[in-house]
Amino acid sequence: MTVNGKVSPYTNVARGQYRFRVLNASNFRSYHLFFRDRRPFHVIGNDAGLLDAPVVTTDVRLTPGERADLVVDFSDLEKGEHVDLVNDQREAALIALVTGAQPLPDVVRFTSTGAKGHRQALPTRLRVTKKPSAPDRRRVVTLTQDLKLTRWPPVGMSLNNLCFEDDPIALPRQGTTELWEVVNLTVEDHPVHLHLVNLHLLNRQMFDPVAYSLANPRPPMHTEWAPPPDEFLLGAPQPPAPWEAGPKDTVNCPQNTVTRFLVHFPTADELGFDPDATFTPARHAMSGMTMAEHDMDMDLQGYVWHCHILDHEDDCMMARYRLVQ
Repeated sequence: MTVNGKVSPYTNVARGQYRFRVLNASNFRSYHLFFRDRRPFHVIGNDAGLLDAPVVTTDVRLTPGERADLVVDFSDLEKGEHVDLVNDQREAALIALVTGAQPLPDVVRFTSTGAKGHRQALPTRLRVTKKPSAPDRRRVVTLTQDLKLTRWPPVGMSLNNLCFEDDPIALPRQGTTELWEVVNLTVEDHPVHLHLVNLHLLNRQMFDPVAYSLANPRPPMHTEWAPPPDEFLLGAPQPPAPWEAGPKDTVNCPQNTVTRFLVHFPTADELGFDPDATFTPARHAMSGMTMAEHDMDMDLQGYVWHCHILDHEDDCMMARYRLVQ
């Protein structure tokens, strides 16, 4: 693990407040970050910018692709004193067994120079977020995986039991709000990311994946499969963590859990362009391309949603969608 390109770096800080924009840019790992002395800090923003108001916490958990905007106060550190930002996130048991992945505890050490730093009370209000309207429809989606010892990696991923080129694709209507319920039947967490739009996380609720699967036998791969989980829910819905407040574009969907979020699909008037228009990407000559391949038409339409773990999205955990009028 590196921080700004360095392994477990040491950073000098004055006796004051610092703002950190933290991006989990790992291809696979999640991180549970906290200071070794458990000092509190403020979260003022996440993926889509500022929160409505600062929230105080002693830790944040970031899956690949998630961001957090933090304000940390080092005013109490005397010259030469230090405090460490650490991580104790463990991979799912099966993943750790297959990959040998171990927690990476040391993230970065902050050492005080003793110099006077910036100190200022944080605003009580940062912005006012327009909340999505009541949903026009509910959409259940599934995250699945299959163990195949004849391939590597041995676990094959899919969204709704489909691969990227499979139909049908989601066709949300412009100007509508949908409630997405992400049913995770796999043995690990998945950060789900939708292009173009922001997500408002509502809650998460455990469910019984065995009973769900027995009652709804999954068809062969390439056939859409997303049964409602209503009859198999367990316990009460759990609210988002403090750092998950406000609009996001990537939401962690834990194993054996139904994760619910609202998503508003914008209109052409809201965006200033028709989100359902076709476009032709800029072509760049690449090594090994023939002239025919370089010149071929590549008109595209629509957007994608996917797991933000790169190993998974490069498998079949990426799907297309279009915004129809």
